[in-house]
Amino acid sequence: MIPQMFKGLIKKNRKSGPSSFLDLDEDIVSTDFECSLESLTFSSTCEDVFLDRFNHSRILELIKESGILPALNENGFKNVVLDIFKDDTGVHHLKIYADTKKRATLVDLRLSFKNVYRADLQNPMKIDFRKHNFSVLEWISLENPRKSFSEESRPLPGQMRPGLGILHQIMSFLQLIAQSSGLDGIIMVPDRFHTAVMYSKFAFFIDPSSQGKMSAILRDLARFSIEDISWGFITGTIMDIEDEKSATFSPSPQIFPVSKRVMKYFQSSKYHRLSRKESKKHYYELNHSEMTARRSQLLLTKSTSEV
Repeated sequence: MIPQMFKGLIKKNRKSGPSSFLDLDEDIVSTDFECSLESLTFSSTCEDVFLDRFNHSRILELIKESGILPALNENGFKNVVLDIFKDDTGVHHLKIYADTKKRATLVDLRLSFKNVYRADLQNPMKIDFRKHNFSVLEWISLENPRKSFSEESRPLPGQMRPGLGILHQIMSFLQLIAQSSGLDGIIMVPDRFHTAVMYSKFAFFIDPSSQGKMSAILRDLARFSIEDISWGFITGTIMDIEDEKSATFSPSPQIFPVSKRVMKYFQSSKYHRLSRKESKKHYYELNHSEMTARRSQLLLTKSTSEV
């Protein structure tokens, strides 16, 4: 079943088909640049391109269209600044700073193009993803430097600062990028359980067994917060009752599907049957008191961002 938030993105995608992946602007000069989102005025140096396709003016249009800029304005950031560039490894960076002095980074988004081979995307349904075009989400950070954590809002594992609450807008931006580039979707590999859950509003695990395990975890541990469950994996206090051992979370690729042919894979009866079959194999329990004790001990020597 497709989450309600995801349905809106898919419906929007159907209104206009993707353009050719190779349809690039031939007269764009690639140089580093900095552009003000507030004024939307540019100098002659603002001529770098994002993903080898989008010049500065188009990126700014997409940031507004996807709702990122309005959301940042609502958070009190009125004079944000944008940088885009490609590093020596071919990874494309998009950064949005809180002000013109770049004293704090609000959004740090990094995408790349990679050849996708069967070994990279194992799936029991034998779909050869080499015939598809994907971009890879290499890194994403969404931080609000004006907020602090509290007892009511504790940091998740790996989190340095509170988030901006704009993941939906970021995913809308990625969808617009993918549509305009003729991509089939965006590949993302969550390194922690809570990240996988956040992505799951828009993306699916390629392997239906991973999708089934996550469903079982959320089913069995529904009385706990996502924060507690994520720390449960970090501290080894979640038990897989059927396997009689501590459960682990292993990073596994998820795809945010854009094209119909990839969406068919996740909508297929076989994918859902395999997912449900895996979900029924597992039953999970979290030892909350032990998790709390181990977390406290762990944080005596490490910061939250280091675990």
